[in-house]
Amino acid sequence: MIEILKLASVIIIIIFLIKKKWKLGYIMFLSSLFLGIIFGLNPIEIGQSILYGLTDFSTLKLIGVIFSVYALSGILKRIRSFENLVESLQQIVRDYRLVLAFIPALLGFIPMPAGAIFQLL
Repeated sequence: MIEILKLASVIIIIIFLIKKKWKLGYIMFLSSLFLGIIFGLNPIEIGQSILYGLTDFSTLKLIGVIFSVYALSGILKRIRSFENLVESLQQIVRDYRLVLAFIPALLGFIPMPAGAIFQLL
């Protein structure tokens, strides 16, 4: 029961900091440190956990995916590819509602988390 209260307190802190418009990276880092402290990890164990998280293959792979999505998004913005895609679809399909439905469906084929990032850009 006490563990649930500890987690709830961290969630409340996260929500409070988000409402205060803190950067999400800082919030995630501070909340992970706070979780380590309230669950009884010593500073060495917290440091080891951070080091393991930064050097784990899945973390590095995720960083690569995110970097690739940002690069792809920048390229598509520069060459105005999406504008061309929408214009081409409007020539093929006359109903604009179908065109509006097709674009999110196309972005949905991009694997997560890349699809979410791509839609935010």
